[in-house]
Amino acid sequence: MNRQQRRQAAKEHIENVDLRQVTMPWQLSPRECFQMAMWRINDNLKETKHPTHHRTANNVIVDVDTTLEFLLKRLEKEQPDFYGVVDEYIKLHLRSVADAPKAIPVNRKFYGSDPYERH
Repeated sequence: MNRQQRRQAAKEHIENVDLRQVTMPWQLSPRECFQMAMWRINDNLKETKHPTHHRTANNVIVDVDTTLEFLLKRLEKEQPDFYGVVDEYIKLHLRSVADAPKAIPVNRKFYGSDPYERH
């Protein structure tokens, strides 16, 4: 399969998502926050080899995953026991981040405003 065929095949699998049906992080229950935080950490580890660095859509690695940061703040306030588990998981993986690629500071106002500022 050549490049043009691969691109066409990728375009055929793209679906539109109704954003009114997407659950935002501030709408999650504490248990869902815990699950999402663990998923984010595992995804960050897979993509960047660091639990709190995040690979953006344009392939830039930023030093703070703002979604994860928001989830952790919520857990710390609402479910300290869940927060403790996530914090220990992060600390466990921070010991082995020597080979993680360099990250740049996140620009919270990249889209005009910080989406977590008001929550």
